[in-house]
Amino acid sequence: HAHGVYHHLTNAILKPARERGVPIVYTLHDYKLICPAYHFYTEKLGVCERCAGGRQWNCLTHRCTHGSLAMDALYALDGLVQWHGGALREAVDRFVGPCRFIVDKFREHGFPQEKLRFIPNFFESADDAPVDPAECAALKAEFGRYILFFGRLSAEKGVDLLIEAAAETGLPLVVVGDGPKRAELEAQARRSAARVHFTGHLKGARLWAHVEAATAMALPSVWYEIAPKSILEAQARGKPVIATTIGGLPEMVEDGVTGFLAAPSDRASLADCLRRLAAMDETSLARMGEAARAQALTTFTRERYYREMVGVYAEISPRIAQGIAQGIAQELGQP
Repeated sequence: HAHGVYHHLTNAILKPARERGVPIVYTLHDYKLICPAYHFYTEKLGVCERCAGGRQWNCLTHRCTHGSLAMDALYALDGLVQWHGGALREAVDRFVGPCRFIVDKFREHGFPQEKLRFIPNFFESADDAPVDPAECAALKAEFGRYILFFGRLSAEKGVDLLIEAAAETGLPLVVVGDGPKRAELEAQARRSAARVHFTGHLKGARLWAHVEAATAMALPSVWYEIAPKSILEAQARGKPVIATTIGGLPEMVEDGVTGFLAAPSDRASLADCLRRLAAMDETSLARMGEAARAQALTTFTRERYYREMVGVYAEISPRIAQGIAQGIAQELGQP
């Protein structure tokens, strides 16, 4: 089962595995196999699928990796070899995507439907440090009902649009995280009428205090997001989420039920979502937060992931699936 092997081992390990009769499952954590720059997005071009159909040279001509000319050339060449060689698509038995969108996108770009499967990631927080109620109370006293963004401060996350929408609606915005756009976003906030507070990188109990004190979490991405864990982390803490109708985000947020959905790259649509949220009373917000929490904890479960992944293994090797099931049953002390 391969996860991101192109970073270190490279996809070169797949062919010898196939030659030795080893069944292969490959999880799609990004778009690298069909977009040399990983994201189908550049700040200059926005959402971009120019490499479709084996035209990976676009990574070089449009300088998509923001690196050196040599790096862009290397990424483009690697993409061309992977695509036109076809060995990867032939060697792998099943490709697993954590959202329906990525599965559909790989099918659109020529991957065989019979090899593609959708299995959502399961959610378990690796950091459940207890939150200090006094810190939550202090944050609410300082910012009132505020919107929270937490994540990488890069162009594709749409934080610039969120600042504009916050300025238009008057809602306070707290931005947790760091990244290449932080200085630019801070300068934008100073020029605007928005009430924006940047905390820098936070983790553990301090991060969760900011989440629990917030009215809602926002992720107004402008690229094909896949299945961001930050949404599940906010939902599991009973927070509505404002997201955009792009990539896998609409699969995680139901408009008017667990949060609100705005059109991507659309300030007016995002501002409308903020207004809808601001108009809700505390009882309605709590009800929406509970619906979000229920979805995170009942849909994105370890049990579902295990069951469906073993089902994929069983499709390609019943013997392996049976062995895995027996091993886990023994570990759990079951007959």
